[in-house]
Amino acid sequence: ESFEEQRELFSRAKFFVGPHGAGFANLVFTSNPIPAVELLTPQIGDRLWQMLGAHSFRHPLPWWPVLVKSFSDEEAILGQAVSVAKKAYLYHYQGRDDELTGSQD
Repeated sequence: ESFEEQRELFSRAKFFVGPHGAGFANLVFTSNPIPAVELLTPQIGDRLWQMLGAHSFRHPLPWWPVLVKSFSDEEAILGQAVSVAKKAYLYHYQGRDDELTGSQD
């Protein structure tokens, strides 16, 4: 993809899920804050306090960090990412927090 194609893709994004890394720089192209589910290993997770401020550089980012044991267990990572992504979507786009608190309306 060209730079322009990549910028256009992210400008229309409604959600972002991925491992910690440079790919998150593409969030600068979003027109509005979108939920970002970031997969972190324990080595990165130890520095979470440093990352909290970095994720609000442009506009408040609905950041959903997910700590995974390693990136080698793809099935476990996918399960965790889907679970958190569902909660983030309901909270961000539908204003629902029942998935977070466990309450059922």
